[in-house]
Amino acid sequence: MDADNIRLLMNHLPGGYEAASRETKAMARTGKKIRDPADLMWLLLTHLAQGQTLLNMSALSQTSGIGALSDVGFMYRLSRSGDWFKWVLQRLSASGVADYLKPKGLESYHIKAVDSSDVNSGVSTFSTSWHLHYALNLSNLSCDEFKITGSQVGETLANFTARKGDLFLADRVYSTKRGISHCLANGADFILRLRHDAFLMTTSDGRKLDVLKAIRSADTNRAVDIPVFVDVSGYGLGRRELRVCVVRKSEEDITKAMKRIDRRDNRNQARTSSAARPFNEYVAVITSLPRAVGADEVLGAYRYRWQVELYFKRLKSLLGAGEVPKKRADCMEAWLNGKMILAVLFEVLLSKLDFSPLESRAEATA
Repeated sequence: MDADNIRLLMNHLPGGYEAASRETKAMARTGKKIRDPADLMWLLLTHLAQGQTLLNMSALSQTSGIGALSDVGFMYRLSRSGDWFKWVLQRLSASGVADYLKPKGLESYHIKAVDSSDVNSGVSTFSTSWHLHYALNLSNLSCDEFKITGSQVGETLANFTARKGDLFLADRVYSTKRGISHCLANGADFILRLRHDAFLMTTSDGRKLDVLKAIRSADTNRAVDIPVFVDVSGYGLGRRELRVCVVRKSEEDITKAMKRIDRRDNRNQARTSSAARPFNEYVAVITSLPRAVGADEVLGAYRYRWQVELYFKRLKSLLGAGEVPKKRADCMEAWLNGKMILAVLFEVLLSKLDFSPLESRAEATA
């Protein structure tokens, strides 16, 4: 995205963001270098959108007439903009982008969707790769927590801080005993997409549960709530009762799922197991939420994560390029929230592109 388009995108920023730059100390020093908050926001978003190096941003600041700014000075500006970015994200969400993200019955929970992505330390061929684990606060679409590790560290809920009142939403890869034990030990709850071979589950009398057989009672219009027991003694928690909530996909969605599996099998020259294939006819999640939250509400809350999958995908595409702050946590948090601003602004822009092809055709022939 070129610099002029960044200016156009900024037209969708919430009103008052310029004044907020001073309230949040992003513009604490006006000085002679950057006087206009809009210019500072433009520089920051350009850096994040284009993946420009700090030296390039220093040059852009001078050639665009904004003012002389060293590469170190630009990094300092980025590090001070974290709270400003959070202010913007909260207002962008409140303006209508995330109004649908309000699962009923879970208002008292601090809902966090977690995911991860590979990022590089710079644009050089010799850049270092890291694994970025991040939790998205779904009430305001801002970064709730992040952790940077080597690429060898896998995806697990144990990478995040868990507290009472937290509710984690995550995909299949996070459905592990280690992850759920981390939540249970700290009083947090979770709704996790379930893999057919995630871990051993038993019935109340200790018999091994055939999960696929148990979920076959679900249909497209009726969710099933199955009590299960998981032994997490290895994490000092003993045997815990959880719930598997499941609903059968529509015939159309099942057909799509089977085609995706076939394409993946052809690409990987492998064959999906006879147990995994029928499991993909259902949406099954495992949760620690109390029974007061019904199976339909649990599955509805998980759909809540599906609805923000678009944000994850856009954020991941934006994370792929750029000079990532390597040492300072405040810079890294600002960098990540700035990337999220771009993702949400793209969503705002697309939501305003509303036109009718029939109307366009009528105008063309008039």
